[in-house]
Amino acid sequence: MNLEDKDHNTSHLIAYTTKIVSSYLNNNQVNKEEITDLIKTIHAELLQLENNPIKMNYQPPAVDPDESIHDDYLVCLEDGKKMIMLKRYLKTQYDLTPEEYRSKWNLPANYPMVCKKYSERRSRVAMKHGLGKS
Repeated sequence: MNLEDKDHNTSHLIAYTTKIVSSYLNNNQVNKEEITDLIKTIHAELLQLENNPIKMNYQPPAVDPDESIHDDYLVCLEDGKKMIMLKRYLKTQYDLTPEEYRSKWNLPANYPMVCKKYSERRSRVAMKHGLGKS
């Protein structure tokens, strides 16, 4: 990194620090004596982030979510595996609940955890045994 880049980064850090401190002070009551420490703390944190950037662990889905639901199976977005039921698989393989899975992949709350044909078959069996609604 050359001197010009360092100056540019330093001015950005000062600008970001100023914005954060200003916003914080507009929304919080702080004693005059604490402002210097606040500035130093925020600047140090920004410098730390600049020197050790957070690595984003973006993982693209194994398949397009719109193409993951089939009558006979569901495709797991984590690994592309075709499953009849996802709930147990997600818990044992990835320690994910259905809610966490839906949230991670930005899926609707009604995204199925069981494929349609299996669900229909289980429904027929339940009705045959007098359970469920006919």
